[in-house]
Amino acid sequence: KDRARLVIYYRRRGFPDATVDTTIASVGKAAVDVKFTIHEGLPTKLAELTIEGLDSVSNGNAVLKGLPIKVGARFDRINLEATRDTIGRRLRNSGYPRASVSNIFEIDDQSRLAYDTITVSPGPFTRIGRIELSITSFERNSQQIPDAVVRRLIGIDSGTVYREDQLLDAQRTLYRTEAYQHVSLLPDTAMGPNDSTIDIHVTLAENTTRSARLGAGYGTLDCF
Repeated sequence: KDRARLVIYYRRRGFPDATVDTTIASVGKAAVDVKFTIHEGLPTKLAELTIEGLDSVSNGNAVLKGLPIKVGARFDRINLEATRDTIGRRLRNSGYPRASVSNIFEIDDQSRLAYDTITVSPGPFTRIGRIELSITSFERNSQQIPDAVVRRLIGIDSGTVYREDQLLDAQRTLYRTEAYQHVSLLPDTAMGPNDSTIDIHVTLAENTTRSARLGAGYGTLDCF
């Protein structure tokens, strides 16, 4: 199985003819030495890379800057997947929460050349709509932290450009207070695909008051 994994790994990295030989030698009564000999073979090079669908994106050049794969380099499928993920993440941090990225490639085995096309569907430029809070208090207690304080901790206002990293930062901020056992900030996927705004659903489950006081620190929760 290890030999097969190595072969698959090298082929995904752009070495279609890679082979792996194994040698096992006994070392004493209860041990063996295992040697893997890898023959890479000739690599496949990326001859052409076409990226389509970014014409309507104002910061398209920034989205494509410093991608993990480039023309002339080895056709590395792992780097290709990283490129696709990088473009999608950058778009979701530039106001395009509905962005999708796909790719299709062809390989000329004789010439060892690959031709790849990445197709981007950014969707509409989107701003934050409503920030909807759903807070479950701890056991039978009343809600410990007022909604207004929670909104200040989240730090995202309606009308601002949608950025995925801001949602993650807000989630980390709420968790660090130790006031909540569960924190979730999710965009409303039920909204229309052409909407220019997207609502954010914030779901919180409070922790004990003692944990909130110990973990928050003076001023973090407005001296709550």
